[in-house]
Amino acid sequence: MIQIKPINKSEYGNREFTYRFTTTGYYDIERSGAGLTLIRKPLPEPEEICDPAFMLESWLPDPDAYGAFEDNRLIGFVEGYLEKWNGRYWITNLHILDTQKRGAGIGTALMARIQTAACQSGARMIALETQNNNENAIAFYLKNGFTPIGLDLYFYSNTDPEKHNVRLLLGKLLR
Repeated sequence: MIQIKPINKSEYGNREFTYRFTTTGYYDIERSGAGLTLIRKPLPEPEEICDPAFMLESWLPDPDAYGAFEDNRLIGFVEGYLEKWNGRYWITNLHILDTQKRGAGIGTALMARIQTAACQSGARMIALETQNNNENAIAFYLKNGFTPIGLDLYFYSNTDPEKHNVRLLLGKLLR
């Protein structure tokens, strides 16, 4: 049985994990009225994206974090914090570490828990970042009520658009 439990920065802070996903496409972003529209485009061949990342990094101000545990083994986590100056709650990570467990509802349970924390913090909205080539994550966020709110064409490198690796911001109004 999977349990969602709070995790703390003292135990999990700066713990390295591998950010990993396979993609068969990416999303082009077009302006439509006052918003953005995502248009899926296929890649010639599937690509595996694999980068080192860290949980609960030291720069996070007073984060909320929850882990999904199976038999006391961390198999996924979510973390976020309230930007007090503007009332926006940032989800900084939501990752299912055990790739065999993806699609089993763990991400949905973690998202529900972090949204509860965001509401309890008094946030007016939730925002997060993903890459336009992380098609499974985008589908998950759209299914959970998020919509595109912005993009940064050169956040990761000067060749992000050519590599189909553009920073995509998604958001969801809470009140």
